[in-house]
Amino acid sequence: MTSQRSSLHKISFKDLQTEITKRHIWIPALTILAFFSYYVLGTILVLFMARKNYILYEISYRMTLKEYMVSSAYGWIGPSAYSFVITVVIALLAGFASFAFLYRTQSADFYLSHPITRCDLFMNICVNPVMVFAALAFVFRILGMLIALFMGAASGRLLFGMLMEYLLNLLLFVTVYALTTLAVLVSRNLMIAVITDFLFLAGKPLIVLLFTSMMSSYFATYHDISWVLDAPEKYRPDIFSSIANHVHMINIFSYNEYAGKPLMAGTAGFILASVLLGAVAVALSYLAFIKRRAEDIGSGYVHPAIMYAAKFITAIAGTILCGYIIEIMVGSCFSGFNIPLIIAVLFSAAVICMIVEVICAGNVKCATRKLWHALPVAVIAVLAFVIFKEDLTGYDSFAPDPDKVESAAFYSAYSPRDYVRGDDEYEMAEEHFIRDLKLTNIDDVRALAAIGQDRNREIRKIWTFQGYADGYTPEYANGYNAVVLYRMKNGRYKARSLFIPEDIDDALMNAVIGTDEYRSCLYDLDSAYERIKENSTSGVMSYNCGYGIDSVDSNAEMFLEFKKAYEADIEKYDYTLAHNEDPIGSLEYNDPHAYSYYATIDYYYEIYPGYTHTIDFLKKYDLYKDADEVRDDISGIELYYTECDENRKAIADYSALIEDPGQINALIDNMKIMFGYQESWKIADYYCTATVYFKQGTGQTNSSSNITSDDYYGYGFNGFYISPDKIPEDIMDTLRNNPTYFYE
Repeated sequence: MTSQRSSLHKISFKDLQTEITKRHIWIPALTILAFFSYYVLGTILVLFMARKNYILYEISYRMTLKEYMVSSAYGWIGPSAYSFVITVVIALLAGFASFAFLYRTQSADFYLSHPITRCDLFMNICVNPVMVFAALAFVFRILGMLIALFMGAASGRLLFGMLMEYLLNLLLFVTVYALTTLAVLVSRNLMIAVITDFLFLAGKPLIVLLFTSMMSSYFATYHDISWVLDAPEKYRPDIFSSIANHVHMINIFSYNEYAGKPLMAGTAGFILASVLLGAVAVALSYLAFIKRRAEDIGSGYVHPAIMYAAKFITAIAGTILCGYIIEIMVGSCFSGFNIPLIIAVLFSAAVICMIVEVICAGNVKCATRKLWHALPVAVIAVLAFVIFKEDLTGYDSFAPDPDKVESAAFYSAYSPRDYVRGDDEYEMAEEHFIRDLKLTNIDDVRALAAIGQDRNREIRKIWTFQGYADGYTPEYANGYNAVVLYRMKNGRYKARSLFIPEDIDDALMNAVIGTDEYRSCLYDLDSAYERIKENSTSGVMSYNCGYGIDSVDSNAEMFLEFKKAYEADIEKYDYTLAHNEDPIGSLEYNDPHAYSYYATIDYYYEIYPGYTHTIDFLKKYDLYKDADEVRDDISGIELYYTECDENRKAIADYSALIEDPGQINALIDNMKIMFGYQESWKIADYYCTATVYFKQGTGQTNSSSNITSDDYYGYGFNGFYISPDKIPEDIMDTLRNNPTYFYE
């Protein structure tokens, strides 16, 4: 017996690893198949399509073929969001397979009876899948690099990116594998292990998602900015989720690529968090394996403490979710506690506790065992709803200490503008304002935000009781949706949704949006000029006054001339101007030599009546046009009028075609062009819109998608509105005699 133990004790590391690999040969086989498909076939396909797209979309004016091939290869075998999915799946399968023998009595007896210490057995079992994954992952990534080299896409940048992707995926594999192993070792059967692993990997993100959804429902001023790429909230290391850390690092790599920053900048915290999580999971797995007995097979968990923790976390989160769903269904998020919510909390707590007990015990008869656990679950759930419904955290009334604020941003929540970032890609207005708008007059911003926060809370509460269906918009809800963002000195961002009332003090608004900081960020003229100067030798400048578009060939020098004129004019831009006046036209500069290979870049700038320097510039290049130049060319104006009551609720629709020259002139004098890209600081009265038709043969055309035509009236342009109180009475009578629809 002693000699047998001695011989088994001397089994080599190589032989033991070979034996473990044979027992789980399907894991390496599946890994080889996945890596071959991704790094060999996938790389060939990506580079083949890149070469094809380079020719098809004429990208040569932006970059060389090799640069484009390297960029495409980097997006595939560099740090990317695709390969990590393969890593996670393989880690999950390997984790469940490694210690699956513990769920079979005979297998457990066989393994645990070997004359080898549990420590050695644990380390050999755990090291095997890591070694197999590391070796295969490296080999196939090298194959991918060789394919890239053969197809003309190799570079030092690609090699470095591939190595970073390899190391990050190896770290991800180890952490996911360790957590899965821990789930297996603390569970008595495979079903419990799967559920536990799900809680380990997805529990925290799901709980965060639940509470984020509740914040958006219960807090009137909640505004999420985490989707903006480089917002700090999106870049905090997560000690509970290696997957989240990995995704964040992929985003950081992507951002650093176009921002020209060092590739590894900002990733140390995420790597450290994942290493710490993996180390803790390995240590706990080792302790669980050492303490586990061969007879720990059946139902539930090996340790009662784990069962209670899983039960209470699941029951509390599930109870809150059920109560929240009821709140959404009955629309009572802004009301006090109500009977449906109380019933939902009590019923959900009891049912979920019984379900968890049945799963853990493996016996339906145990459903009512320890039913008293539902009481603390219900109490905690009720406390959570009290915190949200009564805003005990003071979220909606948040006003930071000015000394703790580095800078702020204030912008329209529905700004339709598009901006262009450093890599010639469009970005939404909110992304632009969050990154580039840095207001330093914090006291003015706080005063304005306080009004917007208070009004937002009032509106949300009243809407809860009165509703806002059928177009009902009460007088107190006239105003503008906006966002305030505070950049705190500790690196955090704090954003709140606002509702600015229409009767807001002009001076207070002017103190914020009438500043040079706001205007510079809003129009971004310097960046536009630098980009145009760098990207193109020619472009097209156009002026649209609503009655037609006139264009001339342009270049960077001409845009610079416009820039100087426009900068002189926008010194007048503030809330008073934007609120009280309408643009008379807009200037567009089209840069055909930018924005990847799908489109061009367009820059839009609205022109107000007082922008004399810009108007002189337009006249210099024969671009300026107004209604007086086309009056005689207009054959008719079709009006579409929606009659509303005092609460702006629709009553009826009317339409009429006006052809009398005198009536046409009366309408033209009061019609305003509808532009969709200036800031929304004016509640335009769009209850009567107009389509202008030109006589055939006049040459008046419009290049937008709003062209309409028929056999008699020629071309029309849907782009005007007129206030009903500015419509002459005889024309209003004509409209009322032509109803098209009556609202109930």
